[in-house]
Amino acid sequence: DSVTIPDGSDLGSFLASGWIEGVRIGKPETIAINGLPAVTTIARGDEWTFRLAAIQLGQATYRFILAARSFTPEVDRQFMQAIESFRKLSPSEIAGVRQTRIALVTAKPGDTLDTLASRMATDRPVERFQVLNAIDRTSPVKAGTTYKVVAE
Repeated sequence: DSVTIPDGSDLGSFLASGWIEGVRIGKPETIAINGLPAVTTIARGDEWTFRLAAIQLGQATYRFILAARSFTPEVDRQFMQAIESFRKLSPSEIAGVRQTRIALVTAKPGDTLDTLASRMATDRPVERFQVLNAIDRTSPVKAGTTYKVVAE
């Protein structure tokens, strides 16, 4: 997400200001992400470990909160790859962005995971439908149950 922080605010202090309750936040590390000022750190809770980052772009500060129960160097490498992919979009990329929203659909008799996922306005619709609705591939779709889909 993004927030506006007061002009002149230190990103490291902002990062350590307590986005997540009940975690121990490590020392912020100042970095640059595609030329943008940023800070990152690791925060630890009782069961989860987090990679936090704040990236300044104009008046907006973009926040990343990536979490793993089993935090390994490989997981952290993947988290950093995601953070490092952040960049300012070109005008043509901005023009090509299409707005989506979450819509609710009620399953009808005969609906399956695949038929409901086919309503998704995303890539990899089945996988995204499963994540959005916290169901796995073997979970049956129940007629009369409301599910979330990404719609245009």
